[in-house]
Amino acid sequence: MAAAAADAQQDIRRWVACAVALDRLPAVGSEVYYFAQGHAEQWPSIAAPQAANPMLACRVTSIQLFTAGEEPYARISLVPANHSLHPAADMRPNPDSFLYFPKPLAQADIQRSYLAVPKVCVNALFPEIEVGSDTQVIDMSGLDGDTYHFQHKVSGRKNDLKGDWARFIANKRPDFGDTVLFVRRSDLSFLIEVRRQQPVVDHGVQQPVEELEQSSHLAAQGAAFTVTYYPGRGSDSPFVVPRGAVDEAMGKQWESGMDVRVRPSDLVLHAEQPQGAAFQPTTGTIRAVTTGLVWRNLQIDLDGSSSSSPSATKSMWQVESVRPHPPLPKRTKTGRDPEPSRDDQSKEPVKKLRLMGFDIIKAKEDIGTS
Repeated sequence: MAAAAADAQQDIRRWVACAVALDRLPAVGSEVYYFAQGHAEQWPSIAAPQAANPMLACRVTSIQLFTAGEEPYARISLVPANHSLHPAADMRPNPDSFLYFPKPLAQADIQRSYLAVPKVCVNALFPEIEVGSDTQVIDMSGLDGDTYHFQHKVSGRKNDLKGDWARFIANKRPDFGDTVLFVRRSDLSFLIEVRRQQPVVDHGVQQPVEELEQSSHLAAQGAAFTVTYYPGRGSDSPFVVPRGAVDEAMGKQWESGMDVRVRPSDLVLHAEQPQGAAFQPTTGTIRAVTTGLVWRNLQIDLDGSSSSSPSATKSMWQVESVRPHPPLPKRTKTGRDPEPSRDDQSKEPVKKLRLMGFDIIKAKEDIGTS
């Protein structure tokens, strides 16, 4: 029984690593929010149906992991349910760390019995070759659990991956322009997969329009429904979000001009990034807060972007304030807002509205900018 549980956990870790998803799956049994707009973002060409509740409190009843042509996806079953009075602790495992390198495949890479590996990939990912040797054996696992025994051969400035490369090509049958993805995990194990230019359609999964319409219909009735989550498609954030992360973000006051940093979900570093870059978070300044929305309600000018670049749209749980964050004002026992102090009366007027049970404050200078 313990061995089966360990195998299941290993499958999850392999799935997440090969997905290079930058986010983690919720835990079965946990309280979450389902965002219909984020669900629809996986298929940008499809108009999302109007959801009765764009932010739906749910509980996760099951999660199944699959692949379609090496593209990982998950089927997440949800049941609408009122959340408990106090949120439970985040039940997800601690984030893993990945170092990866994508190598676009040329026609010669597919036809030859070896792959010419870029030097930057070798230096960043592969173990050092023993002194006096020009060859090393590296085992890499695929998303399906199959193991490939590669021989890394160094000849002058050339680094070739031989051994099971021909078998890998025969099994995966990539096309010109597809990408082979090398992943090194924190335990120094290696994974290898193919990312295809054209995702393979899995006919065992509902068509997008049917899934979106059915999810909207069942959610409106309070019935259980199942959604498909494709890491890396469309959205930079999962649309099934742990309750604690959303509640915490909604209990804070977000204003234009606030300096924020983007929260990393997992430590994922491209091999061409400088060492330590994974720990240098993306920062920026909030340009506007879109009232009345929870999903992607922040427009952020990221540091390093040009003035002509469009603002990044983020959800509030995807970022954190660089400085201490003021809490939202508390209401008095009578239900009235506390009287402003004499000092406060000299400040600019504010506009206040109720959003999801919380008071959202907007300064006068921000009104009309969102």
